[in-house]
Amino acid sequence: MNYPMQFNSQDQTLPIISLVLGILAVIIGCCYGGLPLGAGAIITGVIALNQEKEDSAKYGGRGLAIAGIITGAVGLQ
Repeated sequence: MNYPMQFNSQDQTLPIISLVLGILAVIIGCCYGGLPLGAGAIITGVIALNQEKEDSAKYGGRGLAIAGIITGAVGLQ
């Protein structure tokens, strides 16, 4: 009997949110100031990195989280 293969994908929700907030902070920050979005990107990125460090089998997206932190910091400028 053949059983279907199951793929357990890693949760990358927070890193994606961090990256989206960081990109929006850069885009909107040019005209209106991106303080709330940039801060949100940094906070969610740091939380995502901590989750990935604690349980790397369940959580992923380290590169996305780092990119979110960087774009969030640029959006704060």
